[in-house]
This record gives sequence, C-alpha cells and structure tokens, in this order.
Amino acid sequence: MPEFTVAAGVARGLLDYAVGRGANEETLLNRSSLTRCELENPDARIGSDNYVRLTRAAQELTGDPALALRWAAEVKLARLSVVGLLGEASETMLESFRQVKRYGRLVTDIGMGDGRFEIEMVDGGLWSVDRRPNPNAFPELTETTFGFMICGSRVAAPSTWLREAQVTHPAPRYAVEYERLWGAPVTFGARWNALRIDPSFLTTPVNVQPRFVFSVLSRHADSLLKALQ
Repeated sequence: MPEFTVAAGVARGLLDYAVGRGANEETLLNRSSLTRCELENPDARIGSDNYVRLTRAAQELTGDPALALRWAAEVKLARLSVVGLLGEASETMLESFRQVKRYGRLVTDIGMGDGRFEIEMVDGGLWSVDRRPNPNAFPELTETTFGFMICGSRVAAPSTWLREAQVTHPAPRYAVEYERLWGAPVTFGARWNALRIDPSFLTTPVNVQPRFVFSVLSRHADSLLKALQ
C-alpha cells in the first residue's frame, strides 16, 4: 500500500458517516488505531494505514461495501476541508479545479505536489485526470476523489457536464451504484482514472460561497500547505 496522509477532518467525516449508518464508533476507532482526540483538529494529519483500516472497518461494520462511494456522493467536501470551501468560493469551475490541483494534497497527500490532477485533451475529448500511482491498491480513494468532484459540482453545474468516467480498478459487485450516483457511464479496468467533461463546464460560474472569503481561505490553505511541505 503506497504511503500517504489524510486530513483528520476527512477521516472524521467518514467516521461520523459510518456511525450514522449503524457502525459502533469505539469499534471503528479501535480497528483503525485512532482516537477521537486525533480527529478533533480537521487540519491535523493521519497516516495511510489508519485511514485504510478506518475505511475497511466502516464497510464491514455497516455491511455496505459501497460506503466510501456513497459517502462522497452524499457529503460535500466543503464540510470536511478548506479545499472544498475554496472550490465553492471560486468564480468558475476551471478556477475551482485549479484550487483542487494546488491544494488537493491538504485532503490527501500522496507526495506528488501539484502534479496529481491535470486537464488534458485526448482523442477529441476533454479529460480531468487523476495520476495517482498504484490506484488499485486502494480503489476507495478513487471512489471518494471522483465522488467529491462529481457530486460536489452539482450545486453550481447541471449533471450533464460529465460525459463518462474511466477507472483502473476492476468492477466491484456494487458497480451499478457508480453510474447511479455519478450520473454517467463508467468503464472499469481502464488505462487511467479520468473523467470526460463537457468543455462548457469549465466556464460555469460557481460562487456558492461569498467571493470575499476566497482570499481568507487561500491564506489559510497556503499556511497549511507550507506546514505540510
């Protein structure tokens, strides 16, 4: 399993979601070797081993193998991280994407700097690409990354912006849930993790959060990024 760190606020969000669906909080914390205190500061970091164990324990204790996929579709990233708030305070979807590219490691840091996410034109299609290495070691991270991107954007953009999704991991037994939650065809076992988007999506206005908070959020995110580096 590749090493990475996750914001404590994200892990707490997953914990609370699982508890709300019947999982025992104490058991989840024990199984993931975490304490509630470690999750109180949303900007603190937890290790990959802890987060993977938390995810797998949440799936088992709720009896829902699609829990991570469902969580990211139902809970906005803005509730969990400053990165989500920055996206909602952006003027357009393109600017929102740029915030994810610059600050995305504040959510999950895999040691790639700002080189993880790209927008590329390939074979006449416009694609948002996640270049995370070894993605099949923990496909739930692909589920949540794309889930936050796709479902979080619906506060400002029509769902038709997503033309298709491609993921590198094999189809799980709950594969039908991908298309239901993401609202587009999904190809499993693909060569990359990427979303094909309507070009007009990038110019769609956002401004869900008041624009004046953008600079405040940016300063806070920059200080967190500096500390992380």
